[in-house]
Amino acid sequence: DPEALSKARKRLVKELDEKPNADDDEYAEIEDVEEAAPSNAESSRATLHLGSFADISPGLLSLYSFPLKVNGILMDCGMNSFQIENKQRGFSFRQHGPLDMRFDTTTRSHEVLAGQSHRKIRPNADKARDIVNTRSAAELSALFAERADEPYADEIASSIVEWRSNEQKRERKAPVGIRTTLELRYVVEECIAAVLAAEGVEPKERFPPKKFYAMWRAPTKRLPKRTKDKLIKKYAERKPRHVNHVMRVFQALRMEVNDELLHIQSFFDMGIAERCLEVGGRLVMIAFHPGEDEIIRKGMENMVKKKEEEEGANFKWVTPEVEGLRPTLEEVKMNGRSRSARLRAVERIR
Repeated sequence: DPEALSKARKRLVKELDEKPNADDDEYAEIEDVEEAAPSNAESSRATLHLGSFADISPGLLSLYSFPLKVNGILMDCGMNSFQIENKQRGFSFRQHGPLDMRFDTTTRSHEVLAGQSHRKIRPNADKARDIVNTRSAAELSALFAERADEPYADEIASSIVEWRSNEQKRERKAPVGIRTTLELRYVVEECIAAVLAAEGVEPKERFPPKKFYAMWRAPTKRLPKRTKDKLIKKYAERKPRHVNHVMRVFQALRMEVNDELLHIQSFFDMGIAERCLEVGGRLVMIAFHPGEDEIIRKGMENMVKKKEEEEGANFKWVTPEVEGLRPTLEEVKMNGRSRSARLRAVERIR
């Protein structure tokens, strides 16, 4: 039953996306569903493969009995909503969970082209917690500025380093640093509040920080677990302060943990569209971040600029070259997460 197969696929993908430490064997369940599928045209239209954009190749297509050339590639560079909503994955600053942010928690490696050399990426090498607690203020500041255009990158980075340094002095055992999503959110919120108060933009002590400060830094002794859990629950339910700054910090960390820009750049560096698209085939890509969109725009621009007399594939723009396509007001109302999306597309003409 094709409908039952589709439901099984969705269930498996959702469950694995929500599971913080899904392993290779569990992902293999998806292949089991494929093998158990009836062999008719309708049921074989979709095949799931866990990997990177840079994995796409004629060899991969042949592995799944697809033609070596396809008539379309659609790449959605956004993230899975199920992962955002699952607090155990550590993507959301509105929920209390471990500071993780890895898209892929398996032990699989991806080999991508970085410049002129191949680089092997282990998706689970670093969690967001590792980055926050080991990098210097200068490194964190550069990360927040470059990945998210955060105007107070220096101040936030200094606050993070100061917070974890104070913990090191206070803790008798080895310091563990910033451990959770809400703790990082709190540090960023307090930093921005202090900066704006110093600039006279926001009144001092408008928000009662000491009450929630005790969640991580009780003045004399650690809070009882029940009391701490209540405070954390209350804090999670509060409307985030300075939400744009918090969002930028989380975005920068997520992009760094998953090497997001490198995977997109590798797609172009390896000439995947040229190798896999047939004449008349289209490459369609959706970006949600200016850094992603810039790589996509330049990559497609280079594909289009190739002169007809040169060997290889030629492409033309399908969407407006400069602006691309943005969601309509109606679409944004239906799906708020689409507001930052930009779609670009090219078509192979030779």
